[in-house]
Amino acid sequence: MADYRSDRGLSVEVVDVQHIYDVFNYGRMSPNAIRDFLTYAFWNWQTSYVLLVGDGTFDPRNYRNNSAQTFIPPYLAMVDPDLGETAADNRYVAIIGSDPMPDMYLGRLPAESSADVTTMVDKIIDYESAPAGSGWNKNVLFVSDDLKGGGGAFYNYSDAIADGVSAYEGEMVPLLPDIYNKKKLYLPYDCADGNSCRDDIISQINQGALLISYVGHSAKEYWAEEKLLDIDSVNQLNNQFYPVMLPMTCLEGYFHEAQVGRMSLSEALVRKAGGGAIASWSSSGLGLASGHDYLERGFFISIFYNNLREIGAAANFGKLYLSIYSPAGKYDDLMETFSLLGDPALRLRTIDSVPEQRAHDLFLPSVTR
Repeated sequence: MADYRSDRGLSVEVVDVQHIYDVFNYGRMSPNAIRDFLTYAFWNWQTSYVLLVGDGTFDPRNYRNNSAQTFIPPYLAMVDPDLGETAADNRYVAIIGSDPMPDMYLGRLPAESSADVTTMVDKIIDYESAPAGSGWNKNVLFVSDDLKGGGGAFYNYSDAIADGVSAYEGEMVPLLPDIYNKKKLYLPYDCADGNSCRDDIISQINQGALLISYVGHSAKEYWAEEKLLDIDSVNQLNNQFYPVMLPMTCLEGYFHEAQVGRMSLSEALVRKAGGGAIASWSSSGLGLASGHDYLERGFFISIFYNNLREIGAAANFGKLYLSIYSPAGKYDDLMETFSLLGDPALRLRTIDSVPEQRAHDLFLPSVTR
């Protein structure tokens, strides 16, 4: 992976996390040591991208006696108003000042083995070199939960991204440009129940998609109580082209579950060999749909209008958009809990739209002495 990025113009340094502990914390595991090192790298190496390679749990010392190994610890903090302590990896790269705004582009490959690393690295390289001739990267899927249990008008929030507009350079532009094919699967309107929705979602993923957005309720391992998508479904994915997942929901990015064998849906998708997702921008905590909407709007504006195609930059812009346009301080927990499972330097395979050709009159002679 380092060689691949170096060949494409990045200056890459591979750092053994134990060396970080040796220098910054007397050899002992500590997320604060990692943050101290990244602060040093930010100021002295002008570091832009940070990729953490390895999974971690909330029980790195195995007090529970059934916890998986921690390779790179999560940055645990009391950031969620309801859940309390959860993974706030965003703090690894919130360097300047005391605000939660990230100052570098951070991602994590949640690997529990060298085989996991190989799978995810191979998928990243395949993704960036895959042909787009089949049109897979024109497809964007929008999935919405029903309104049972409250939580917000999920259809409206999803429609606001799929069909909505935003001000950009003095004009109103569609958040999803017209060149893309949008598909909606809203429970129970476009699919009657959990089983039919799940089948349709699996089919759409297997056909290939650039982005998959989900708005609604979720748990760590599934979307909605009807299990519109769950960990068992991941085994049915054989897609050749991998989407970026945008689950605007709770807990799906809870990568730091301790028990051996447990993983979140986001982890399962990005670890999946021969299918699944290339990355997931997801939450390790709870949250409100109204706050998620700001994040997603910022992500779409970033990739389609600001030419910030690297997913780490797009995720950071989503947080910046939330910070600027949402009520002050109301959704700061989302800035802390949303993390990228994937490579922040990955460049999205968006379609570069061709500007409308303008008619020009040619007057001769065009060159005179």
